[in-house]
Amino acid sequence: MLLQAVAQAIASGYIVIYAPKGVCNPSPVLTLAQSWTNSSSPYAYNTDSKVFHQPAIATSILDNLVKVHGTKLAQVKIGGEDLSSYIKKAARDETKSVQGLEKVMEALGEQTQ
Repeated sequence: MLLQAVAQAIASGYIVIYAPKGVCNPSPVLTLAQSWTNSSSPYAYNTDSKVFHQPAIATSILDNLVKVHGTKLAQVKIGGEDLSSYIKKAARDETKSVQGLEKVMEALGEQTQ
């Protein structure tokens, strides 16, 4: 049912971030979302934000957003450029991907359409 809801939301023009169940090391029974929080991906403490950052995961989320919603994201502006272009730049540099993902989520959260 969740997959149908996701498909309907995308078909209706919504931008969806979906973490499907998938094969994740070390255990194939973990969901993708669980692998984001179980310390199996590289992480580092950021002294500025005082939280742990996971740049590889942020890069992956950004890449998938553009793959699925590139055309829709091109209609949203962030700092004078379209969100699709911004995401592509942020995803190219893993050192900036976490901040890039945070800005993307803020920009999407401000949308009213």
